[in-house]
This record gives sequence, C-alpha cells and structure tokens, in this order.
Amino acid sequence: PDIGTLVFQTDKIKGFYYFDGALWQHITGSVRQVGEQYAGGIVFYVDAKGQHGLVAALSDQSTGAEWGCSGTPMTHAYGTKRGCGEANTASIVDKDSCATAGIAARLCDELVLNGYSDWFLPSQDELDLMYDNLKVAGLGGFGNAAYWSSSAVSSTTARSQNFSDGTQSSSAKTSTFRVRAIRRF
Repeated sequence: PDIGTLVFQTDKIKGFYYFDGALWQHITGSVRQVGEQYAGGIVFYVDAKGQHGLVAALSDQSTGAEWGCSGTPMTHAYGTKRGCGEANTASIVDKDSCATAGIAARLCDELVLNGYSDWFLPSQDELDLMYDNLKVAGLGGFGNAAYWSSSAVSSTTARSQNFSDGTQSSSAKTSTFRVRAIRRF
C-alpha cells in the first residue's frame, strides 16, 4: 500500500488505520473500541458515540466463589439487561440483604484495581457481551468455565454463563464459579 493509505478495520480491534510506509498504525482518539485497554480494564461494550461503555477487569477476581446467600430473596437483584449489573450488585451486598464475605458480588464491590474502586458483578446481558465481544475474539484471558452474573432467578438460583460455549443457565447460588468484575466509563 501507499504511505498514508487509510482503511477501516472491521475485525478484532475495529477502527481507522493508516500505513506509515512500514506498519499499519491505529488512529486513536477519544472514541473507545472493543478490545482496547482503557479505564482500568479491557473494553467490551461502547455506546454509539464511542464515548461511554463497559470494561472488564484484566483477570478473574476468583476461580471459585459462591453467588451467596442462598435462600435469601434479593428484591432488587433480578435485572438481566445491560445497565442492571451495578444496581444488582448494590442490592446483593446491602448489609440488610447479604453480609456474607467472599461472595461473587462482594468480591467485585470491594475491588480496588488500576486506580478504580467502582467495580461490580455484571448482569446476565453484560456477561453475555463479555463472552461475545472478548472471549469469542480470544481477548481477556477468560477460562473455559462458568462465570457468575449478578442476575438472581429465585432465592436459591442465579444466572451463570459457561465461557466454553456461551450457554447461560440458572444455577444454585451455592455453586462455585469464576468471577470477573466490570465497571462503567
């Protein structure tokens, strides 16, 4: 290609690239992209303007934690959509709901990582976005195992997702699965 040739890449790390005569250089700016390391983690969702979105921590917070508080109804932790994880997590870790240490939501809520302390356990749809946009693309270092979401199903079950094939399940809250925290930017 000629020096200065500009292209828009649509796989892996999307965006504009130009040829400098030797290498293709990614044009970065204030627009964020899936797969980019930013805001303490790796971007797995961006809004239409590329200004706001979600990042996942660069590694798991646990390889085997319970969702926790089986038998305790979580009045405000049933949200499954993108944007519900933060409120679900707050509801789960509320001292009047569940004071148990070491559970998935508490690991995320108490996490201080790369200068950020506003991490939370992803909702069902946020977890699925991580699988689709990072794990499937070979990004993020995810295990081929089940991960917890913050989305409760009942007082004894919650949503999980198997990162070996993407299947989502309703699982006993006493099961021990991996945990990956996320945050908004």
